[in-house]
Amino acid sequence: MDRYRMEYKGFNAQIMEAKRLTGTQVHRLPPGIPLEVYYSDEFVQFPENWMKGPGVFIVPVKPDKGLWFDWRHNDELNTAVLPTVKGCNPVTGLKTSGFHL
Repeated sequence: MDRYRMEYKGFNAQIMEAKRLTGTQVHRLPPGIPLEVYYSDEFVQFPENWMKGPGVFIVPVKPDKGLWFDWRHNDELNTAVLPTVKGCNPVTGLKTSGFHL
């Protein structure tokens, strides 16, 4: 198992840690390093309000760093991505409520 890649049902993603960007201008995607990921099922105990089960990952993050998702290890012509973090779209900040494709 690759500790730096989330894999589920044939799809892959990495969470990349990068220097936190500031300001209101548009930035290019910063270089990043992959963060170690853990399957939620590996933990014996964790807070009751955390999700668990297949396809749920836990990634330790630092408050002073930026993050971006790397989905480049998938078939670029046949993969659609709908990201959610804690039940919210990480781009818009809106709560997710299923797939609306």
